[in-house]
Amino acid sequence: MDILTLGILVVLGLIALFFVVKFVGGCLVRFLVIALVLAAVAYLIYLLFFQGA
Repeated sequence: MDILTLGILVVLGLIALFFVVKFVGGCLVRFLVIALVLAAVAYLIYLLFFQGA
């Protein structure tokens, strides 16, 4: 997976999250958003280490 594909996935994910927060809201959604952001950051670090090596 290249950077462009990853960027598109991130943008689509953010749009989806925006709609979920807009329609549902609440503490659970905030927790899920934080978890997803942490997962995305961990995945980016993984890509950088294993593709940059």
